[in-house]
Amino acid sequence: MSATGVDRVRLLSMFRIQLVSQFASHGAPISALGDLARAAMLKLRFGVTIGRAVRIVFYERVAGALGAVVVGLIAVAVELCLPPPHPLVKSQLLLWGAGLAGTALLC
Repeated sequence: MSATGVDRVRLLSMFRIQLVSQFASHGAPISALGDLARAAMLKLRFGVTIGRAVRIVFYERVAGALGAVVVGLIAVAVELCLPPPHPLVKSQLLLWGAGLAGTALLC
């Protein structure tokens, strides 16, 4: 986070922000309110601008989605190594490939 102007980040602070925003996500009727809570807590705790805090939360979401896509592609590769039949492999490759392309467009 040195690019955001924050030199040192303590793990306990980040864990607290994660727990509070997760509680807000589960308690709110719209889960995006948890992301807003996380951005607000980043702004208050670390003194970054609200725009930068929103970008940090957005980057975290994109990284999480990309992780899920990579795990899906690895699972399809393992499935291809198994003996036939592979009735859903093409649709799985299309799904995970579209996810990879979508995250590539965002970056």
